Amino acid sequence: MKYGYALSLAFMTMAFLILGSILPGGTLLAGSVPDFLLILVVYNCMFCGPAWGGAAGFAIGLAEDLFLGRFIGLNALSKAIVGYLVGRTSKAIFKENLWVPILNVLWGTLLNSVLVFSVGQVVGNHWPLELFLWRTSFGTLYNVCLVPLTYGSYFNFADKYLRSSND
Repeated sequence: MKYGYALSLAFMTMAFLILGSILPGGTLLAGSVPDFLLILVVYNCMFCGPAWGGAAGFAIGLAEDLFLGRFIGLNALSKAIVGYLVGRTSKAIFKENLWVPILNVLWGTLLNSVLVFSVGQVVGNHWPLELFLWRTSFGTLYNVCLVPLTYGSYFNFADKYLRSSND
């Protein structure tokens, strides 16, 4: 894997962290915001496989935890697991089909939400179940709706960098 791809992934992570923190309140969907970083993790693991997907998920989640400053390690753990599992299931799938990233973002978002909620409950965060269900449903809808708008650009980016690293 070329350094350019990893550097670009780090740049996108920082850009999405900043974008997510400055989004105006009008971008909320029933109190939920899009998880650009989770979408980035899912896209990355689709192209790089489970090992790189899990490692990148951990790094992106840790950057999110450090940037937000709460529950250090929670997003790192959940995004690493999502990156690994989505990478395992989408290794040999035809990535040009738009339904593939839509379904991967759908189940990746649901899995991430369940992991964050479950680990949060174990470590003593008593989030109400109703709030979890509400935010998960609208957050998942938000993420899935962003796939048709973002996947083409990421596909071209990954195809360019990863194909040139194989040459």
